[in-house]
Amino acid sequence: MHLVGAETSSKSWGGVSGGASGASAMTWPAAWRVLMHTIHRFAFAVVMALSAATAAACTAQNAAASPTEPLTLVMIEEHGCGYCARWLQEVCPGYGLSDEGRRAPLLRIDRFSKDAERFTRVVYTPTFILLRDGEEVGRILGYPGADFFWSLLADLLRKIDKPAGVTPASSITAMPNR
Repeated sequence: MHLVGAETSSKSWGGVSGGASGASAMTWPAAWRVLMHTIHRFAFAVVMALSAATAAACTAQNAAASPTEPLTLVMIEEHGCGYCARWLQEVCPGYGLSDEGRRAPLLRIDRFSKDAERFTRVVYTPTFILLRDGEEVGRILGYPGADFFWSLLADLLRKIDKPAGVTPASSITAMPNR
């Protein structure tokens, strides 16, 4: 096998000259493209298998959630949604183990299912809806990344912890006398 570099691109892979030598003859650049394509397909298959395993673990971890619990986080998702897949990979494995996940168990619902029909204005996936005693108390639209998700969820949970009509001391500003 004689492959030196770019100057051999007219030669077929394996030292056989190009041309009509049959289906087994392949030029070096073509062989490289086939190899790279095969590697990419394998890597994609590995990522998809890991995503499926992660999603299965997440589903099993959060299987006990139902909209009748005191607090429930509903995830409206759609098959093929890249942001849903990112959330499932980045957040879901630890969600059920977190304080937030124990407090508001996750309930995953497909956007086009009958269960999703009760939630209005679902335009983007994923949409996270926080329910208290079955009633919506807040939403997170989309998935901007793990850090933002956890921050937005913490804000929602703080919002429902605050008694109605009470203003936290940190938001009170003194007005100057005139």
